[in-house]
Amino acid sequence: MSRTRKTACWRTRLLAFVRTNHHRKFRPGRWDCALFTAGAIHAMTGIDHARGWRSKYGSLARGREMLQAMGYSDHVEFIAHLHEEIPVAFAQVGDVAVIIENDEPALGIVQGERVWVLRPSGLGTVDLTDAVRAFRV
Repeated sequence: MSRTRKTACWRTRLLAFVRTNHHRKFRPGRWDCALFTAGAIHAMTGIDHARGWRSKYGSLARGREMLQAMGYSDHVEFIAHLHEEIPVAFAQVGDVAVIIENDEPALGIVQGERVWVLRPSGLGTVDLTDAVRAFRV
């Protein structure tokens, strides 16, 4: 598991990323929960976990197939490989949260008591208490 470190100005960079992208609509392979989360991590750390993934798949099923070809069952397992899992109660601003959306796991970024998540029409939030897993960034 690699340990990433947040840059000195990570909060400012994270908020700028969210402001810039709050209106973007869901599009598998171009703007989905995994790419939103990877973009937020990139803004905070300078490390781009999604390099080589953007625009390489056009459906969530194809994205999952690509992850499985690399040895990961899904996007959550990929994040688990890269970041330390922590109890949801210990999640802080900038950490990754996993929620269940339509019976499927989805990734989001903790913003305090809420989690930024991608909705069909852009970013929304859910309660942190809705998270089933969390990972330290």
